Amino acid sequence: MFTAGGQPLRVGNRAVRGGGGKGGGGSSPPPQPRTFVDPVDGTVFTEGPMEGMFGPGVNPDGTPRMSAADQYNAHLRERKAGEAQTSATNTAKATEDKTAAHNKWVTSRDTGYNDALTNIRQTFTDAGLNPDQYMDTYINPALSSAKNSIMDDSPNPASAFTKTLGSDILNNVTTANRTKGETAFNNVFTPDYTNTLLPDTGLDTFVNPILDEQFNPLQQQLKNALGRGTLSQTGYDAALGTLGSKRTGAYGTVRDLGRSILNEDRGFINDIVGGGRSTLAGLKPNQAFDPLTYDTQARSRAAQEQGSFGGELRSKVGGSKFVDLSELLNAGGAAQGALAAPATTPAVPGTVNPLDEEQKKARGLGNTGAF
Repeated sequence: MFTAGGQPLRVGNRAVRGGGGKGGGGSSPPPQPRTFVDPVDGTVFTEGPMEGMFGPGVNPDGTPRMSAADQYNAHLRERKAGEAQTSATNTAKATEDKTAAHNKWVTSRDTGYNDALTNIRQTFTDAGLNPDQYMDTYINPALSSAKNSIMDDSPNPASAFTKTLGSDILNNVTTANRTKGETAFNNVFTPDYTNTLLPDTGLDTFVNPILDEQFNPLQQQLKNALGRGTLSQTGYDAALGTLGSKRTGAYGTVRDLGRSILNEDRGFINDIVGGGRSTLAGLKPNQAFDPLTYDTQARSRAAQEQGSFGGELRSKVGGSKFVDLSELLNAGGAAQGALAAPATTPAVPGTVNPLDEEQKKARGLGNTGAF
């Protein structure tokens, strides 16, 4: 016989074999009952005293009776087999439930995907666009990105496909078309476009002829005064210096007038460029944009303004008189001092002072050029 731990069951041998040693008369105490308890479900199996001494015996039908230890061991095997079966059943059920839940999740995700695709197509259609033209470049990549962002078996996977996804994609298409147009536009209309088209360097072409018409005759009249002796070389040089100073001041004045006209003309060009940028700002996704259209307009307007620039500058200068001969002669006379003949009265009764004669000529200057 064996214990629950599989060890041979030992009982008091001397009690079984009978007493009697040399001393005789003594006996072993009777065997005590043993109990086997299942630590999991608490089932108890008890071995009686007689079973401990003589074994479990036989059943009424003559078959061997199971000992308490064997019953205990059989119970453990049966319980563990049941537990294994239950575990297997539970595992199978859990797997089945998990599969069902995942399939439901997949259905929810795919439904969200399909609903989003339908809404996106409708958004493009409402905007007057054919969604099929944007499937490969914009719509499918956006839907795939949203789908790939969903964690497996996450709650509410359809929420990854936001209600604004269609308008967001449409905005991306619109922005891309505008960016493309803006890049092409900026390649043509660089920051110095207008100043290059209408440069300051062209001003002198118009300023100097206007000044020449007023200052060149005065220079010739000073030469005449020098030749007739009205001015000495010293007086002539002083008068010529005054003429140069006056021309320098007049140059700045007329050039400023020209620059004001030029800035106004540049404003017309900038208006054309600004019109192009306004068109860009409202460019639709499928709307073509050619910056050369505005470049042609700008160049045409620049040529028009250049053609009228000289007339506008003369109009602004008007009747402005920057110097007269008497001012120059007075400057020369002050530098040279008194000549042999008085500068303001005739040397001989009945003759004309040469200085007065030059001043009379100066008063006829108004008929020269634009002044």
